[in-house]
Amino acid sequence: MFRSLASRLVCGATGTALSLSAGSFPRSVRIECTNACNSNCVTCPRQRMKRPVAVMPDDVYARIIAECGRNRCREVQLHHFGEPLLDANLEEKIRLAKAAGVAKVKMFSNGSLLTEDRSRGLLKAGLDEIAVSFDGKPPRNTNGSGRPSNSTPPSPTSGT
Repeated sequence: MFRSLASRLVCGATGTALSLSAGSFPRSVRIECTNACNSNCVTCPRQRMKRPVAVMPDDVYARIIAECGRNRCREVQLHHFGEPLLDANLEEKIRLAKAAGVAKVKMFSNGSLLTEDRSRGLLKAGLDEIAVSFDGKPPRNTNGSGRPSNSTPPSPTSGT
């Protein structure tokens, strides 16, 4: 009984100390800059999304990043259901996160809009990591699911 009680006390004290040292703000924050996407992957739940297709307004993004900076957030991920490269202000959003003190800015992309110039711009802005993800081995003119990819990306409302 004594060992069980001692174990619970030590574990409880350790857990409390870790919680206090970590604070209540998350170390990593995922921000969906846009929910627009130029692909139609079978595995993506985006097809069932009911929200309007849009780009996050720049002022909303700036407030989120300012809060991340004040709370010493270590990582910001700029993706969720959308293709981040459809956001015309993505490089500025990356610069803002780095200026706020975010140590790591990363994103996932389907890579279809990634050109040499855009890649250089993302790196210059401070992007630390990009993961390119696509829906299988694509047959010609499809997105890998056998369904055609959108030839024209959706037109989200501007974030400015």
